[in-house]
Amino acid sequence: METYYQKNKDIIKQKARERYNTNRESILLQKKDYYKKNKETKKEYQNNYYKLPDKHKSRLIYGWQKKGIISDDYDSLYDKYINTHSCELCECDITNGSGIIGRRHLDHDHETGLFRNILCGKCNINLNKKKIDKII
Repeated sequence: METYYQKNKDIIKQKARERYNTNRESILLQKKDYYKKNKETKKEYQNNYYKLPDKHKSRLIYGWQKKGIISDDYDSLYDKYINTHSCELCECDITNGSGIIGRRHLDHDHETGLFRNILCGKCNINLNKKKIDKII
């Protein structure tokens, strides 16, 4: 047995389109007003969203996967990454600050994607330069 919606699907869609087209300007104005009124709270929410521990973790792991980093257990890799506070090559202190040099980097083999070390930016750059020099 067909429902009312299944029988009149095209008519219902057409009426919805007509209703939207007649009220389009007021709908757009309402949306515009809403975004103007809530701009600051929306911005604050977006800025704080990825600072939540579980969002930070999922965002980092997603980024690693997108870059091609392969791991059997991303959770343990994340824990190691977060709890490492010194470079595994030069043993200098690593922070989460801005700039490339002082931040921690997940060193990996670009051909296989396998994780190797957690390094400071300086060691990571120097390792990559040495690899490029060997290729050239």
